[in-house]
Amino acid sequence: MDRALGAALVASVLFTACFDFDDAYSRFCARASCEDGGATTDGGGSGGGGGSDGGDATDGGLIDAGSDAGPPDAGAYDAGPPDAGPPCTGSSRPRLFCQPPLVLEADAGLGLSFAVVAGNDDGFLVAYSGQGTAPAGRVELKLVSLDGGVRRLRSLATPAPIRYLALSGAASHWAMSYVDDGTLVHCHHSSGDAGVAIGPSTRVDGTAISVSRAGDVGLIARREFGGASHLATQAGGCPSSLRPYSFVVDVQGVGAGHMSGLGLEGFRFSVSGTANIYNGDVAILRLANDGGVEWAARWLQAEPYYDHAAVVSESGDTMIVAADTDLPDGGSALMLKAMPTDLTPILAPSRKLIEAIRWWNITTCGAGCTATIATPKFAPGNIPVFFVGDDENLFDLGAVGYDFACNKPFVNVTAGIGFSKGQLGILFTTPTRAEFSICRPPAF
Repeated sequence: MDRALGAALVASVLFTACFDFDDAYSRFCARASCEDGGATTDGGGSGGGGGSDGGDATDGGLIDAGSDAGPPDAGAYDAGPPDAGPPCTGSSRPRLFCQPPLVLEADAGLGLSFAVVAGNDDGFLVAYSGQGTAPAGRVELKLVSLDGGVRRLRSLATPAPIRYLALSGAASHWAMSYVDDGTLVHCHHSSGDAGVAIGPSTRVDGTAISVSRAGDVGLIARREFGGASHLATQAGGCPSSLRPYSFVVDVQGVGAGHMSGLGLEGFRFSVSGTANIYNGDVAILRLANDGGVEWAARWLQAEPYYDHAAVVSESGDTMIVAADTDLPDGGSALMLKAMPTDLTPILAPSRKLIEAIRWWNITTCGAGCTATIATPKFAPGNIPVFFVGDDENLFDLGAVGYDFACNKPFVNVTAGIGFSKGQLGILFTTPTRAEFSICRPPAF
């Protein structure tokens, strides 16, 4: 996630009058996308994250649904030690043990971005955006198995560059949503449909999606300006319409997740926003049987939340958001907040993970575990992953962060993270390269 790419609500006053891309990009949370995004065992949303009729330019034509050959054989996963050698220069954090990266795409032109990863029973779902023939964009979705095999699931042409991308996986299912020119939310599902384009009554600039183990979908999108979101649930695939819901704050981020073992009633949605430059709000929502929306919210004094990524814990008891916020000294920080999924009052304080980050994403990593990845904001640096519990206490698990990579660039890079069968999958993109690594969570 990166605040400025998808969260130009109130902040648009600051960023669009004189638009400096690097500064704006640095303040956007790509939940995904910014994402999901991240994804939970049962379909957490990515924070921020298909071709209708196979070739409708309005909804992104399908270029190729075939298979990538991938590497000849990445071999069986080598568990190795909990860490991987000496610390990165200037870091006291231990290293995360990862296999050598798989290069999913390289030297393909400018524009690779919006890295999102989600796990399901088949391995890791990996999606990212790219630049097509100007002014068009594209979306790539691939499945990476634990032995390093790579298979292309979707390659979609879009009429405009991607503005937001979200991804989720559970059981053998996946679901993906994206926004390109801002007029439609596009949704694709593993059921084999060609994708649907959903047209809210206003422009949208963010989306999150969740899929359950039964293949049901929860989808939320946020309005480009103002205090409104649009959300829906659907059994067995993508919804065909979204329900509007208004808030008293300017919505700057949305998330989605699912409580394992439940049906449509198990979907939860998250919203973050700002009331002014000093204060904000975060909320958890569910769709009620009578067609309304039920929610619980927490006012954030001197802690405005901008874009965020969200996951539902493996237990289903909490929804955890990872959000960008301003600090009183003028800096910014990545915060975690746990919200009860039963919509009881949100009482636990926020937990600060790290200051001065540019892009981030979150995933569950088994019972009692979340993993959050973040990229540096102001200069080349190391990319940490933070392992934190998934209840309202948000305690550290193991060391205070583990370095995934050392001395990486900071401008126009994105990182996504997911979890499958005891392993982490991490996607890192620069404008001209997309690399995927399978990593071992530390033993806590």
